[in-house]
This record gives sequence, C-alpha cells and structure tokens, in this order.
Amino acid sequence: MTKACIQCGELFKTSHQTSSMCSASCVAANYRVRLLGANNPNYRHAGINKCAGCGSEYRSYNKKRKFCSPSCYQKQSVGRLRSMASYAAHVAGQRRSAKPKVCKPPKVHKLKLQPPPKPKRQPIVKPITICSVCGTTTLSTTRKTCSSECRHKCQSGRRRAIPRPPLVCPQCGRDFYTNSRSRIYCSYQCHINSGGSFRAGCAAARAKMKYGAKKDANHKTIVAILAAHSIPIYDTSSLGGGFPDCVAWVADAWHLVEIKNPKTYYGKRGLNPNQKKWIEHWAGGPVYILRTDEEAHRFAKGEFSSIERVDSLGTSPKRKADPEDALRLLIGNIRVTPTGRLPKRPRTA
Repeated sequence: MTKACIQCGELFKTSHQTSSMCSASCVAANYRVRLLGANNPNYRHAGINKCAGCGSEYRSYNKKRKFCSPSCYQKQSVGRLRSMASYAAHVAGQRRSAKPKVCKPPKVHKLKLQPPPKPKRQPIVKPITICSVCGTTTLSTTRKTCSSECRHKCQSGRRRAIPRPPLVCPQCGRDFYTNSRSRIYCSYQCHINSGGSFRAGCAAARAKMKYGAKKDANHKTIVAILAAHSIPIYDTSSLGGGFPDCVAWVADAWHLVEIKNPKTYYGKRGLNPNQKKWIEHWAGGPVYILRTDEEAHRFAKGEFSSIERVDSLGTSPKRKADPEDALRLLIGNIRVTPTGRLPKRPRTA
C-alpha cells in the first residue's frame, strides 16, 4: 500500500498499516518536534502540578494525580463526604415534609389452623411360640427355637433325617460317604491307579492344541518362505522341552531350525536354558538359527556358511564350513533323539 509521510509529505510504499513515516530520519525529526519543552518527560521543569486541596505546587509525572500529599487528599475527601451527607439529609427532610401522614389500619392477625394430632403408635404384641426342640414358650415373630443350641440341634436333626446314599468307588469297589458332588473315587490312590494323572496330561495337551503354543512374531513368515521353495518342512514348535521350532529337508538331509525374532530382547539373547540343555544332550547335527527373511532364503538354497549355527557342545560360533561339515550335511545325520527319531526322508512321486 502507498501512504504519505506525516513529517515530509512524500509518498512511500509499506506493508504495515500502522507505519506513518517513510524513514528513520523522519521519525527522529518528528521526535525532536513532538518532545520539546514540557512534553519531554526528562525536561527540567516537567511534572510541576498544582494541588487541588491546598493550591501548592508539587512535582509528579502521574497525569491522574491531583493532590500533593495523602493528608490533602483525606481532608478533601472528608469534606466532600460531609457535604454529600448534609445534602442527602436535606433532601430526605424535604421528602418527609412533603408526604402527608396517613393513619394505617390496625393489623388483623390471621388464625392458623393447627393440624390434627398424630395417633400414637400401638405397641407390637409378639405372638407366643413354642420351641420345636425343648418345648419352652418364647415371644418371637420369626424364630422357631428358643436359643442357638436348640437351633443347632434342629438343623443337625434335619440333616440326619435325610441321609445321603453311599457312593461306590469304581476302582476298588468300596462304599464311601462324601458331601462333594464331583468326587468319584474314595481316595487319591484310587484316582492315580485309575489313570488320573494320564488323563490330566491329556487334558493339558488338548488345551495346548486348542490355544496353540507361543511362537515368535516372524515364525509364520519364515516357515512360509521355506515352504515356497518346495522344501518339506515340519512345524515342531508345539513339542516343547527345548526342541527346535522346525525340521526341514535341505541338501538331501534333515536339519533342525530354530526361529528367533531380532526385534525383541528375548530373540536377541539367543537360545533359552531349555534349548541349550536339549542341544547338549543332542548327538546329531547342528541347529541353525534363522532371524530374517534373507537368512531363510539362503538356508533354502543350501548356503549354510553365512547362517548362525549351534553345535551339540553348546557354543554358537559363526564359522565357515569345513570339509567335515560339508560331508556331514551331504550324508545327513539321522540319529535317535532324547524323545524319539526324526522323520524319515519324504517320498518323492
């Protein structure tokens, strides 16, 4: 926008709506004109005012101040308040004299009707009851016995009146009494002899099959990559006991594969104590640890030298394959495990 300078009158362009001068020199010239004499706050004779109370001169730069001291202000304010009070009394007296006096009629008190008195509550008369056990009379509306002893006798007699029939143990054939509705055997030994521990283990296995074993987040992805290379693979993650997650057929041999997630602290630590203990007792080949998709592709192609492996000694070095390892991988190590045998070579059509 274009504006005219208020100091020199020249036109200048600016983007601010509040700017009124074209340059700093015009601003300085305007200050020199506008702050001359008493208008300058640093002027020698600036700030000299006249008191509204006593009329003396005083120095102050406060434009709202009217008195030289607090005493003058108090005197002026007290005199102003007195004049205002006298004026208000004068006006009130004129108003009173102007109004005519009127005699007010006497007040008539209204009669208040009192509510009728409430009827008194009648005392509750308890009926006389006879105790069903000892026959003494008592005053009660709900109790049927006279004391807690008679109540216990009545309850125990009621229980004995309807005895439960005895149960027959399906293991030893003896009769036994019980208050439990779910008990079947007469003793824990009969429960064990009937195969109760085996049934409990089967129930735990069914629960594990229902909910599934805990796996790493990348378990399904790596198994899918190995299966995409047409590799026979068996998912053994639900066996537990430290056994590896998978068994895969690569390079004409079965190999054990353990899958770890590198994004978690548990996966970065490597093998857990159960897995290390199982590998120490394992007399077969090494266990390969797969963490990423690239390692899964290299494992499927048979490139074992760049993949981390754990031998039966419990160590996990990343070492290069020597001739003995290559021969071991070509021939294959199928030996008896602590829990059984590995699956045989799959049949090809």
